[in-house]
Amino acid sequence: MSIYSGQGHSIEKGHGSKIIDEFITLSREIELPLSLYSETKQLVEYYQQFGFVNYGKQGVNKEFLMLRTPV
Repeated sequence: MSIYSGQGHSIEKGHGSKIIDEFITLSREIELPLSLYSETKQLVEYYQQFGFVNYGKQGVNKEFLMLRTPV
């Protein structure tokens, strides 16, 4: 399962974390890994807090590929 987020910013702090937590819960329930691409190292560090692993710059745009396996 892949996550895509445009350049939106939430009005209140914590909305992004709540959404990611919901995706993680769903990932566990259906036993599918999550994947996403991150544009910056700062975001890589943010996603690592949720258990995503950085697989380096990949794809046409050379963004950081992040994967999280259900636990």
